[in-house]
Amino acid sequence: MAGSHNPVNLTKILEANKRIAHYEEIILDALVAMTKGSPPEHTHGLLILLGDYYGQDLPEFSYREGQNFLVGQEPRYVTDDDFPEFLYELADPSRDGAVIVDRGAGQIAALDVLVETDINSEVEPGLGMRHKTAAHISKNPRCIAAFVLNETWTAVRVYKTGRQDFVYKKDR
Repeated sequence: MAGSHNPVNLTKILEANKRIAHYEEIILDALVAMTKGSPPEHTHGLLILLGDYYGQDLPEFSYREGQNFLVGQEPRYVTDDDFPEFLYELADPSRDGAVIVDRGAGQIAALDVLVETDINSEVEPGLGMRHKTAAHISKNPRCIAAFVLNETWTAVRVYKTGRQDFVYKKDR
């Protein structure tokens, strides 16, 4: 009988899936809210990765400043009341790098992360490297979803398993 020694706890799986869906909703809502107004003069797009990124030591990523900015800082979470304002701070050209969020507790595990990309990743014509990176990294089993706010703050896209899964475009 397969699995008789390690019974599956469906309740835990359902709770984890519900929690992950909640984090996805928070991230998406915050990014879509950013498209509602006019972006500040000097802004940048955002790339947010949600996945199995427990802890703040993520050896598969490199950091723009050589180290994870969050090491030694108080933990931050997508469920924090100031998470939307925090994203505004991160959408600055001096902070150009991915935001890494762990699915376990919704903790922001890293900022300013340089993520492996593939320039041949398939995205809609006219979309840039942030989207190609999202499509590429979302193929990784550790990545649940990659969220992209474009440079002009007029669209948000979500990539899962290497493909665009959702797009929101601001009404013009």
